[in-house]
Amino acid sequence: MDSTGKKFGNVINTRLIQEWLCLHDIAVKIDGIFGPVTKYAVRLFQSRNNLKTDGIVGLLTHAILTDPVRRALKLIRPENSIPGKTIMAYAYRHLEQRPREIGGQNRGPWVRLYMGGIDGLDRRWCAGFVSFIVAQACRTLGTKSPVGTVYSCNRMASDAKRNGLFVAGSEIEYSPRIPPGSIFLQRSQNGWNHTGFVIDGDKEVIRTIEGNAAPDRTVFGDAVCESVRNLHDLDFIFIGQK
Repeated sequence: MDSTGKKFGNVINTRLIQEWLCLHDIAVKIDGIFGPVTKYAVRLFQSRNNLKTDGIVGLLTHAILTDPVRRALKLIRPENSIPGKTIMAYAYRHLEQRPREIGGQNRGPWVRLYMGGIDGLDRRWCAGFVSFIVAQACRTLGTKSPVGTVYSCNRMASDAKRNGLFVAGSEIEYSPRIPPGSIFLQRSQNGWNHTGFVIDGDKEVIRTIEGNAAPDRTVFGDAVCESVRNLHDLDFIFIGQK
């Protein structure tokens, strides 16, 4: 592959290379042009990873650029058949790879992974993140995902109600424990507007892993984050206790 982005007659997606360079904290303009700036950035990435510094995105350079996704997708051998534990293991695996938007709001390789290959301004991806992780865990366990592949919090809630998995927050306000691996749904005036996983908690607060989030707990952020929330305005999908 040469610096024009051609290999064996095929054109590589230069924008994807630029996105991944940015995700590795080498900031370049994401314009789809493999010019001197992008070539220099590739050489810098290669130098930092003990690769041949030729500015050419060959198979090895590309593999190391995109290694975080492969790590996130790597099979986890479950210790038991409890869905919640496997869900938590995959959620932490993704968190470790620092998934976040790049190239604009709700854009980039991680958003497309969680949103069925599509990104863009209207592609809020918290529900996509949750359903992707649940699907990963269920494939590992050889079971069917109880929430399916959904990209809407409202759709996730309605499906959970239909399947008998939805638990209103008012029903568990004084419960000593929400099953780890369960899903929380944040209520809004128009239904639910945010979701994520319950990792731990007690009768007052929960610890979570959530996508499309921010460290300051604003509803819509740009990354997968770990957070702590109180139970106010939250409903739940219990899938982690069996």
